[in-house]
Amino acid sequence: MRTNYLLFLILVMSLCSCEHKVVTQSNLAFVSDEVKSSTIEALKNNYPDLELRIERGVNHAASLWYEEDGTPSDFKAFCEEHFVSDEEERRILFDKISRNLEILNGHFNMISLELQEPLHLKYGEIKPIDETFGGFNPSAHLQEDLFAGKIAFEVALNFPFYSLSEKKEFAKEWTRLDWLMPEWVMFLLPEFPLI
Repeated sequence: MRTNYLLFLILVMSLCSCEHKVVTQSNLAFVSDEVKSSTIEALKNNYPDLELRIERGVNHAASLWYEEDGTPSDFKAFCEEHFVSDEEERRILFDKISRNLEILNGHFNMISLELQEPLHLKYGEIKPIDETFGGFNPSAHLQEDLFAGKIAFEVALNFPFYSLSEKKEFAKEWTRLDWLMPEWVMFLLPEFPLI
């Protein structure tokens, strides 16, 4: 569990330097209320016990879905295909995403540190190319790639965000893992609207 917490800390630091999609009123509403409602209803029909998580996940994923991500019908199909209803399968998804993000961030950090060695250690005279490579961020487009590969949408769909007041409301029912899972969105999608 400590590894997961460390992963999230590393992920936050690395994603803070990423470029983000610019959120405007026009692209916030790309997925219409009708598409969101029909997606939520389709999922609720299959998983009636998960109503709250379905509503939160679909609404959050929809708030991040732009025209370049696909059509509204693509969004609905994505949600129906990638919503994980089984808690054991959701835990497996959580563990796999956690492992893979830890690998990505660990290797990006290693690359950055090695590229900066000529600037921090005695490697002779520092040349302009050393400064250029030392300022290079190999993970600069990680967040964009996570969206392009639909990984970020799968996280938003299956691990929806909850406000502090909602967390207080659910506090007595939630396990430590329940507290950790919704926080993924904050680390993976730090500057996006939270529904």
